[in-house]
Amino acid sequence: MIVDEDHSALSRDITRALQSSDSVSVAGWLNSPEEFPPLLRRERAYACVIFPPKFEHDVLEGRAPRVGALFDGSHVLIAATALGAIRNVVTSFQVAVNGIELSAAGVPRTEGRVLARPIQAVIRPVFNPALNYSYFMLMCLVCVATQSVTRMSCGIALGLDSSEQIRRDTGNDSTPILWVFLSKVAGTAALVVPAAATAMWFVFVLFGAPNHGSALLMGLALLFS
Repeated sequence: MIVDEDHSALSRDITRALQSSDSVSVAGWLNSPEEFPPLLRRERAYACVIFPPKFEHDVLEGRAPRVGALFDGSHVLIAATALGAIRNVVTSFQVAVNGIELSAAGVPRTEGRVLARPIQAVIRPVFNPALNYSYFMLMCLVCVATQSVTRMSCGIALGLDSSEQIRRDTGNDSTPILWVFLSKVAGTAALVVPAAATAMWFVFVLFGAPNHGSALLMGLALLFS
């Protein structure tokens, strides 16, 4: 998303460069930065570039102009891709502007590229302000370990029993194999699910991982995973 409070030729040129980038696409324009977080919560946009008032004027006056960037800090891949594209585009524009100004002032072209200062990108994450992904990794490790133990336990429980052994243990030659399978899965889940819930409880309570989601949905996902 783009918030253009300058409405200058330079801000429009940078916006067109962002539209031409292979890494990001401009989803639309907003009137103020306050309109971005609701779109982020609905996953309609993942980053927002903000051109402040007098942006082009500051560039022409030789001041240190700034471009704001809000992004979703909870998704490391999307954040890295979006911020990389924004920084590359904005920096290249400022280097070009400064290079032209310094050349006009008599500074050699090669030296002018060294002296050119890029536009400062002020980065602000909307979620996960500390950019700490260890909480997400810890939660994923617990879920993966729980899922692996559940599948392995079911596989071992089923693999150790042959059809003849099952019939001898049940005393019934007509016991459906599907019923035996479901009973093994249910028995294993009765042991593993409480242990997994306890492990998830440690993630949030003992290690202090933040959680603003639905505990019911998380429990259902854990149960059916």
